[in-house]
Amino acid sequence: MRHRRAAAIIVIAGLLLVGSGCTYGDLSDVFDFINEWSQAKGLVTKDGKPTAKAMQGYLFGTGDPLTDAAIGSGAATEGVRDADESIAKADESRALGKYDDAAKELAKAEQERPNDWAVLNRQYLLALQTGKTDAAEAKKRQADEKACATDRCTASMLENRIVLLQRNSPDVADLTDPAHEKRCVMRKELRNSYSQLAQRYEIMELSAYKIGGVDGLRQHDRYVTLAEHYKTETENTNLDLKNYCGGVY
Repeated sequence: MRHRRAAAIIVIAGLLLVGSGCTYGDLSDVFDFINEWSQAKGLVTKDGKPTAKAMQGYLFGTGDPLTDAAIGSGAATEGVRDADESIAKADESRALGKYDDAAKELAKAEQERPNDWAVLNRQYLLALQTGKTDAAEAKKRQADEKACATDRCTASMLENRIVLLQRNSPDVADLTDPAHEKRCVMRKELRNSYSQLAQRYEIMELSAYKIGGVDGLRQHDRYVTLAEHYKTETENTNLDLKNYCGGVY
């Protein structure tokens, strides 16, 4: 039973790596159990430092699949924790207008979690806020092409991008605002994200329809509703662009 619990925890730790937005608090139980189990295996000391056995196993394997999985999961989840701390610091710095500090923290997070959309979307937003449109497009393209392998993941990534843009996409009605042009650029990006998400949900509604059955129909109806919602948001944002930003562009 103990081995089964260890295996389950390791699997959970691995699954958490493919998500985003998880915090150290969310993962603390996983960290604690892996540390306890690893001590019993002689992989870490009482203060949590890796032993020579762990380093050797990390480099060459131990021959025990469960132990090898624990070593790998422990190293990986440490990266998740460090990256989440960097993301939190970056969000705080960006909110205070400390853009250089935010960029440094996001660079640290990207080292731990390359092609993670939670990081890439923030780098994209930061580039927009600092007027680096080419860098923003590069980060958006990286997220679009590399961050997700499934429709649901892509939808989650776009939902996250929209939330970030909504929180940081100020009113464009004041035409005398010195930052008006930059605000219009961000509103255009919000419009584009709405449109992308509507298209993604249209794809997902077709896939759900093919599943059939009660669950398939329920998913289909939900995705239809979401697609229509984001089509409406696209149209409404287009009106802002027409009225305050010199047209749809």
